[in-house]
Amino acid sequence: EYLGTVSLKHICFQNRAAEFAIAVRRKAMGTGAASFAMHSMIERGFSCYHLKYIYWYVAPENKRAVRFYQKNGYQQVEEKDLDQIIGRRILNDKNYIWYIRMGLD
Repeated sequence: EYLGTVSLKHICFQNRAAEFAIAVRRKAMGTGAASFAMHSMIERGFSCYHLKYIYWYVAPENKRAVRFYQKNGYQQVEEKDLDQIIGRRILNDKNYIWYIRMGLD
């Protein structure tokens, strides 16, 4: 049964960075499926695509997602710092909470 989608997008091999995205069906929430899928996709980005940085964002109003990322130990980062870390400008006209996961080099 379809529980949701995880993906890597805007993959930049020059900067070794990609944006992560996740969408989870309500019936899958609280089952551990999102945590497993997210961890698996991020680790795949590092091991298969040799990425160094995987980043994503969430609207502050999405309190459930913010709690999920905090509970799973994902590191928040300021957008201006993210631009420097990944070496390219992220165009953003809204206030989001940004996260990053860095792979081992």
